[in-house]
Amino acid sequence: MKKTFKAAIALIAVFSLFPKTIHAANNIDSLLTKLEYSENNENQIETRKALKELVSTDTEAANKTLTESFNANKSSNYRCALIDALSSSEDSDISGKMAEHINSGNDAIRLCASKSAGQNNSEAAIDALFNNIDNYTRQAYTMQLTKGHYEENLKKKLAVIDSIWALGEIGNPIIIKRLTELYNKSNEVLKVNIVISIGKTKTAKAIKILKDIANSATEAPILRATAWEMIDYANGVKQ
Repeated sequence: MKKTFKAAIALIAVFSLFPKTIHAANNIDSLLTKLEYSENNENQIETRKALKELVSTDTEAANKTLTESFNANKSSNYRCALIDALSSSEDSDISGKMAEHINSGNDAIRLCASKSAGQNNSEAAIDALFNNIDNYTRQAYTMQLTKGHYEENLKKKLAVIDSIWALGEIGNPIIIKRLTELYNKSNEVLKVNIVISIGKTKTAKAIKILKDIANSATEAPILRATAWEMIDYANGVKQ
């Protein structure tokens, strides 16, 4: 009887060492279920907020959410909500894996992943964002050669524009050279967005590039006007 009692006490002591882990495991399962099946928008907002707070502090919960975000059998809305929640994690491994969503074969996932990278200034996503843009421009060029006018997929185009926007939000000066190279082989719509993103870096190099565009007689008026606006922005002039 004494041995049984001692064993029970020992077992309680072991479990008391990680109550937070047990609670987090139960909590993450509950939150994921609520998020997936909630039909009430207000409840979903609260669930997303709770999930974001949990994954920002608990590695196990973050990893489980990350795995779930790659589940192609789940809806895009649900997976995008998980991507948004994971943006609060400061774990570099999580950030690196999250960048893979930017080059997803699912257009909706690519869109929301690009937005999330920009909103959260994720430098780990820079290469993935450029890959997304490069893949689109290569495809556009190929289609022009074979079919004349490029038959654009609107979601893919929006994902590329979001990728360019995200790079500007991240604002790391290392993007300037690559954006400039991209500018030289892009259409007018993408060029406008590239000009804006270059200006967001607010560096002397960016201002020089923008002045070259603004003063060029061969550039379209909209590009020259946008370049002047971003020069003012970079210099801190109120619009």
